[in-house]
Amino acid sequence: MDVVRLCQDLIRFETSNPGATEAPAAAYIIAKLRGASVEHHVLEPAAGRVNVVAVTAGRERSLPKLALHGHLDVVPADPAGWTHPPFAGEIADGMLYGRGAVDMKNFVAMMLAVQLDLGASGQRPRRDLVCCYLADEETGSVLGARYLAEQRPDLLAGVGEALGEVGGIPVSLPGGGRAYTIQTAERGSLWFSIRIPGVSGHAAFSKLPNPVRRLGPLIERINKLRVEEERHEAFGLLCRAVAQLTGGPEDDPEALLEPLGTFGRMALMGRRTDFVPTQVLAGRVPSYNVIPPVAELGVDCRYLPGGRERAQRALESVLEPGMTYELQATTMEAEAPTQGPLVAAALKAIQAYDAECRGLLPYVMPAGTDAAALHTLGINCYGFTPLALPDGFDYPAMFHAVDERVPVEALRRGKQMLESLVVDY
Repeated sequence: MDVVRLCQDLIRFETSNPGATEAPAAAYIIAKLRGASVEHHVLEPAAGRVNVVAVTAGRERSLPKLALHGHLDVVPADPAGWTHPPFAGEIADGMLYGRGAVDMKNFVAMMLAVQLDLGASGQRPRRDLVCCYLADEETGSVLGARYLAEQRPDLLAGVGEALGEVGGIPVSLPGGGRAYTIQTAERGSLWFSIRIPGVSGHAAFSKLPNPVRRLGPLIERINKLRVEEERHEAFGLLCRAVAQLTGGPEDDPEALLEPLGTFGRMALMGRRTDFVPTQVLAGRVPSYNVIPPVAELGVDCRYLPGGRERAQRALESVLEPGMTYELQATTMEAEAPTQGPLVAAALKAIQAYDAECRGLLPYVMPAGTDAAALHTLGINCYGFTPLALPDGFDYPAMFHAVDERVPVEALRRGKQMLESLVVDY
């Protein structure tokens, strides 16, 4: 099955979230699965918000199942500034352009191509393969992975491990050769809304308690906030692996990882709990001469696995008397063993197609994915969507970007690596 054509077709369905639904892409996938007689289940928790779970039976049914998961929704794309229209799926200079070419219709196409090829050939993977084509990842997974995990966990019964975004991409090493990334953990999130009380009145009477004046010092305290916590296992192993491969200083993460480009900078963000002020709301009355009765500050907290309560206590420590907060939204963390048979199989699949691969780099994803929802069912989730990218191609920079694109040949070889992995593992 031509994975590039599948990816082109999927990109041409606008599944912007917010703004559209996953229904047209899901209908396309359902038609393909039906044509290949692949068992599948359709979940639609809200109109047009469609999830598809498809199962390919394995040779050894007693083994724990392997899941692959990818989301059908994409972030919106303004055509302005794009070299090629974001929903045209055009190929130019060896690149497939379009919203979702990287995040993450490329992997959806790879999953689908593998299932269709197995169905057409009669070949069976070693263990049952459960492919989850999901909705709503870009706005919190409520109608996608979280719905599946909470309302239909039976469809994932027996799944021991899962592969999804973000990993499987090559990183050029100083001194030559490449290593490939594998996400073994991801941070959880806490979105706080902090209320700062004051006294409403005329701005000329400046001695009135003014909540806006209190915003600045609060933001500074949050910016300086650091949580005492141990180095996460995956981050420690990443530093050790990079030091062994490059000779860099293991005890100086910035100097060690900075030469790895965008990936190195992203990996550094996953080493600790962070608090980022993101929203300020005050003075809803459209007058400059009115002191508002309350100001609100929005804060995005990303915490390391196991650090949820610790992060909440840390935020509380910088609040002054009278300040209160509410949790507006939250996502859970995810964590999987950094070593084991699946990790070894992933490395073997890569090295079969890339002789210059010198190892895998485990890391903590600083943001969240659908893995967090599947992790609640006891599934060990890894970010591993293999792509044999050319040196110098800045794959992480393509996420949500103008001119999002993926090399056509990397997509084809990625599908081959994925098929090799799922058939043999």
